[in-house]
Amino acid sequence: MTLEFKDPGKMLPGNANFDWAEIAQELRENPGSWAVLDAENRKKNKDASHEIARRIRMGTIMSMKARRNEFEAVTRGAELYARYVGRRGEYR
Repeated sequence: MTLEFKDPGKMLPGNANFDWAEIAQELRENPGSWAVLDAENRKKNKDASHEIARRIRMGTIMSMKARRNEFEAVTRGAELYARYVGRRGEYR
C-alpha cells in the first residue's frame, strides 16, 4: 500500500468548510438574488447539499445569525443555491 501525504488545509467554522458569516453577508448585500455556493471547489455530494439547504432554510447554521426562513436554499442535483429573502420575505 502506498500512502498519500498532504496537509488537510484550513478548516473553517461550521460544516462543509464554508465561511457562513461571509456567505450570509454577501447574500444580504444582494437580496433576492440566487447564488451558487462554492460551485468550483465543492465535491458533488447530493445528500450533503440537501442537508445544508435544509439547515439554511431552518436557520440552524449559527454563524449565519439568521432566523428561520430568512434565507431560501434549493438544490439542483448536487449544486446548492441560496438567497436572502428578508426577515418577512420582502425580497421574494
